[in-house]
Amino acid sequence: MRVETFFDFCSGIGGGRLGLEKVGLKCVGSSDTSRLANTTYDLLFPRKTDTNFGDLKKFDKWDMPKFDLMIAGFPCQSFSVIGRQTGIKDPRGQIIYYLIRIIEETKPKIFILENVKGLITHDKGKTFNEIISTLTEIGYTVFHKVLNSIDYGIPHMRQRVFIVGFRGDLEVKSEDFIWPSPKEKVEIANYLRPKNNEMSLEDKKWFVDDYLNNE
Repeated sequence: MRVETFFDFCSGIGGGRLGLEKVGLKCVGSSDTSRLANTTYDLLFPRKTDTNFGDLKKFDKWDMPKFDLMIAGFPCQSFSVIGRQTGIKDPRGQIIYYLIRIIEETKPKIFILENVKGLITHDKGKTFNEIISTLTEIGYTVFHKVLNSIDYGIPHMRQRVFIVGFRGDLEVKSEDFIWPSPKEKVEIANYLRPKNNEMSLEDKKWFVDDYLNNE
């Protein structure tokens, strides 16, 4: 299976893009409506060949570039256990269905969706089961699992459910797909510099360069 390009939906400040670019994929476009997130995104990823297409609810498949993979960390506020759990009654909770429509219309080879762990238990599991069923019905083999960032070399504990789908004609079976193996935990102290927590301009430049280059 050849995968070369991706579209960064609900892009935020580009965490998903960073990972995909580091494995050699090319971003052909992004979508987010948060002004502050977009400002940060553009600073971290200066626009060259891709653009921000804005509100995904207004997307027309004919206006979009072709892409092999879709990634989207869709809004989680209405599914979080510390929120009101209004689910799809909240406009933010409905974004997943716009994403499903885009998947159905553009037929990417793979999609990667991410949300809070609370999505699984929302409305006694009915919401999550409906999402998985709908993704299966539009022709995808779907896998899902809750992963914790602290288990993968990140100095931060954050549990998220990842939903990965492969287009049916690719014939990906359960034995063909392997979730990443946990890594040795890292200490947050290794990411703090300097010790007095005050950064000079040179230190700030080092911090950004180190983040982008993963040195």
